Amino acid sequence: MPVPKLIELPKRPARSFVGREIELASLATVMANGSGVVAQSQAVHGLGGVGKSELALQYAFRYHANYSIVWWVTADSPLSIEAGLADLAHRLHPDSESIATSQESARWALGWLQAHSDWLLVLDNVEHRADVEPLLGQVADGHILITTRRDVGWEEITDGCLRVEVLAPSAAVELLLNLSSQKDERTAAVLAGELGCLPLALQQAGAYLRQTRTTLGSYLQDLRRDPAQTLSSVAADNGAERAVARVWSVTLTHIANLAPTAVAVLNVLSWLAPDELPRNVIRDTAVDGSEIDRALGLLASYNMITLTEKTVAVHRLVQAIIRNAAITNGTATEIQTIAISLLRSSMSKVQASEANTQQQGNALLPHISALVENLPADHTFKAMLWLQSDAAAFRKRQGDARTAVIEFEKVVGNFKRVLGVDHPDTLRTRHRLAHAYESAGRVDEALAEHEQVLADYRRVLGEDHPETLTARHGIGRAYQVGGRTDEALAALKQLLVDRKRVLGDDHPDTLVTRHNIARSHRAAGRFDVAIEEFNELLDDYRRVFSHDHPTTFKIRSNIAEAHRAAGRKDIALQERQSILTDQIRILGDDHPDTLATRHGIAHGLDDIGRVDEAVTEHERVLASCERVLGEDHPDTLNARHCVAHAYERSGRIGEAIVKHEHVLADRIRLLGKDHPSTAKARRCVAHAYEAANRSKAVSQAESRQPKD
Repeated sequence: MPVPKLIELPKRPARSFVGREIELASLATVMANGSGVVAQSQAVHGLGGVGKSELALQYAFRYHANYSIVWWVTADSPLSIEAGLADLAHRLHPDSESIATSQESARWALGWLQAHSDWLLVLDNVEHRADVEPLLGQVADGHILITTRRDVGWEEITDGCLRVEVLAPSAAVELLLNLSSQKDERTAAVLAGELGCLPLALQQAGAYLRQTRTTLGSYLQDLRRDPAQTLSSVAADNGAERAVARVWSVTLTHIANLAPTAVAVLNVLSWLAPDELPRNVIRDTAVDGSEIDRALGLLASYNMITLTEKTVAVHRLVQAIIRNAAITNGTATEIQTIAISLLRSSMSKVQASEANTQQQGNALLPHISALVENLPADHTFKAMLWLQSDAAAFRKRQGDARTAVIEFEKVVGNFKRVLGVDHPDTLRTRHRLAHAYESAGRVDEALAEHEQVLADYRRVLGEDHPETLTARHGIGRAYQVGGRTDEALAALKQLLVDRKRVLGDDHPDTLVTRHNIARSHRAAGRFDVAIEEFNELLDDYRRVFSHDHPTTFKIRSNIAEAHRAAGRKDIALQERQSILTDQIRILGDDHPDTLATRHGIAHGLDDIGRVDEAVTEHERVLASCERVLGEDHPDTLNARHCVAHAYERSGRIGEAIVKHEHVLADRIRLLGKDHPSTAKARRCVAHAYEAANRSKAVSQAESRQPKD
C-alpha cells in the first residue's frame, strides 16, 4: 500500500463519530470500484449540519494510505475551486506561486491530476453542479468526493450519490453524552429529539455543555424558551460560523436570491409539524401550482425539505429558527394567516367529501396541532378556531370521541374568549360539543348541553331561526341515543311542524326530521308505521334529489332494517342486495355506504341460516374496512365485533374469543372503560368464555359416556 506523499485536510476527524458506519462503508465501496480506469466521483448531499463534511473527512483520513495525494478544496464557487487547485500546484511545485497566476497554477494542477491516478480530491460544499462538471470531464483517473447541500441530479455525472440523513436516536444520544461528558440518558434522549438528531446541533450542544458545565436539562429549557438564541450559541473554541443558525442562514440567503416564493413556502411550513404534510396542502394557494412545485423543488435541492410526490417534511430545527425570525421581523401574523387558510381549506374538503378521506384527514391532524402549539395562547384568529372545531369533528367521525370532546371543550372556551358567549359561532361549536358527548357515551352531559344551547339560540336568534330548529333536532337525537324513544318522537314531531312552516316541505332539514321520526318509530317497535313513513320519504327524496342520491340509499337501507326487525328477513336481504348493486354502480366498491350495505347482507345471510356464507362475507367486510377506513374506524370495530359473533354462531369459539378481546381492547383505548360500547364488548367477551366453558363441559361429558 503506497505511503501518501501529500495530505491536506482542514482538520483531524472527530473522535466522537457514531452512527455512520453504514454510510462510511457505502462510500468506501463506491469509491473503490473502477480505480485506475475512470475517475471515481461520489456526491454526498444532505441538509446543512447533517454531517456531510465530517463523513468525507472520516473517509479521507481512514483511507488516506490508499492515495499518494489527499487534497481538500472548499468548493462553494468557481473561484474557490480554482484557488484550491492553485494551492495544490503550489504545494507540488513551490516555484509556481511566484511565477504563475492563480488560473495558470490551477491548470497546472489539473494537468498533474490527469497524469496520475492514485489521488483523492475532496470538493467540499459544492453550490452548483455546473461548477464541477468541467473538472469531472477532464480527469480520467483518481477519485473525487463531492459534498453538497444540493440535490440536483448528481447521479447523472457521478458514479454514486449518497444522501446523508440525521442520526438514529440511539446514536444521537451516544454522541450527545460523549461530547457533554454527562450520563443523564433520559434527558439526553429528550434533548436529542428536540434537536432533531442533527449532528451539528448535537456537537454544538455537547461542546457548549462541556465548556459551561451546565446540565442537559438546563440546555433543554433554554432551547424550548429561545431556540434561535440557543442554536446561535457556541463554545468559545468553536467558530460562530459553525452554529446551526448561521449555517442555515447562508443557505436561506442563496434560496431567497434564486426564488423568493421558496422562502415564503418554507416560512409557512415552519409553523406546521415537521412530519410529512400532504403536498396538495401547499399547492392549494392563489399562486400558480407550477410555481409552488418549482419552489418546493428548489428547497428540496438544498435539502431544506424532504420532498416526495405526495408529501413535504421539514427538520424541526429549521422550523424553529425560521419561526423565530418571522416573530423578530414582524411577519409572523401574515405567515400564520396563510398557514391557517391552507389547512382550513384542506380540512373543509375532507369534511365536505362523500368519499372516504380518512387518510388525508389524519395526515392534517398533526399539522393542525402543531399550529395550535406555535400560535400565542391569546391569539384571536377566528379561522383557527374553526379549523380546530373541524379537526375535532373529524376525530369524532373517525371514532375518537374522547379526544374530540377534549378538543371541542378547548375550542369552545376560545370561541367564548374571542367572540363572546352569545356569538353564533360559539353556539355552533357548543352544539358540536353536545354531539361529541353523545358519541363518547356521556348522554346526560350531551342532553344538558343541547338544552342549554337551545335556550341560548332562542334568546339570541329567535324561535324560528334555522339554527334554533337545528338545536331542537339535536335534542330529539339525544333522546334517541339515550333510549328515550317517546320523548324523541314527540320532540321531532313538533319540530317537523315548525320546519315545514319555516323552511317548507321539501327543505333538506325537513326531510331529515321525517327520516328521524321514522327511525324513532322503528326503535319503538312500530315497524309497519316506520316502513310506511320511510316509503313516503323515499318517494320525496327521489323527487327532490334523485333515485341515486346517497341519502336515498340510506332510506332504502332503513326500510330493509325495519323489515328485518319485523321478522321479514328474506325481504330485508333481497332489498339490501338490490341496494348493493346500485351503490356499486354509483359509489363504487369501497365507499363506506357500500361497505355498510355489505355488512347488512352478511347479517341477512346469517338470519336465514346460511351461516358459512355469513362468516365469509363478514370476514370480507372486515378486510375491506381495515383497508379503506383503517384499524380504528368505528365501522371497522363494528365489523370486527360482527366477525366474532359469526365465529360464535358457527362454533369457532376460540377464534371468536380472540376477536372479542381485540374489540374490547380497542374500545377501551378509543372510548374509555366506561363507554356503553365498551361495556357491551366486555359482556361479549364474558359470553364467549361461557360458551367455551359449556362446550368444554359437553365434550368432557361425552368422553365419559361408555362406548358400545
